[in-house]
Amino acid sequence: MILDHPHTEWKYCAIANIKKQHIDKNGILRYGTSAFSGGTRVYLRGTLWDENADKIPVLGLCRGKHYYVGWVSAALLENVRFGRVYKPSVLKMMDHWEYQESWWHDTPEDRVQALDFVRRWKEKYKSDTDEIPDLRENAPSFDDIPENSQ
Repeated sequence: MILDHPHTEWKYCAIANIKKQHIDKNGILRYGTSAFSGGTRVYLRGTLWDENADKIPVLGLCRGKHYYVGWVSAALLENVRFGRVYKPSVLKMMDHWEYQESWWHDTPEDRVQALDFVRRWKEKYKSDTDEIPDLRENAPSFDDIPENSQ
């Protein structure tokens, strides 16, 4: 296998964390996602991001304690930021032939693209709140819940 981009000691990337808690469509409080624990650092595959979709492919350490590539809802990501990845096991996954072209590398052009991705993400999702997101379609507000009378 010949790589177009030689293996480097680091890559530019967009990093996020999985939200610790959220309320799912059935009104149940969930911790993280089915694949990732809450608070897990994930690397966003920004070159594959479709701004009209509500999910994005990510790479992160899953609940099974191995690195996993999967799709995560944008509503379950917080603290999206620009950074570099140095971890050899993550770089090895990023350099895998199937995923290689969907990651930024270490060029100045890749830096600009990764920074632009983070800027566009923050504009679209206005993330970084501490609220528990409610993913139910018509979630009631607390004002709609009657008080318990005794």
